Amino acid sequence: MRTRKMSSHTRTRRSNDGDYTKKSGCRSKVVKTEGNGEYVCVYGWNVSKERGMISAVASPYKKAKVVESKSGKQWIAYVVKITNKRTLQTSFHNGMFDKSNNRVYIKDLNMVMSPSGGRGGYFGKHISNN
Repeated sequence: MRTRKMSSHTRTRRSNDGDYTKKSGCRSKVVKTEGNGEYVCVYGWNVSKERGMISAVASPYKKAKVVESKSGKQWIAYVVKITNKRTLQTSFHNGMFDKSNNRVYIKDLNMVMSPSGGRGGYFGKHISNN
């Protein structure tokens, strides 16, 4: 049986039985700290042929402050822990959390973590319109 090639921007792939399986996912959770403080923690995963499965956890730096850009968006500095499940290697990267849409941008890897993406969130390559 011939299978048709899926376009590269599609986040799901066809399995043998014809159903689509997810290649990435992301979710967020509000974590409360001592006192009245709270922050958003973002969790994501991605599966690819090259890397295998990677998982990521993003949380703010301990003394991170909200910074407002010229465009009016509010950003918070995050640390992102990425673990490769195949090799069990862990790496840490800097990320920026956009409060307006709850996304974490990882500039080093050109990746984005978006819990509000369709079908359970998106964690993968950042595709910019610019």
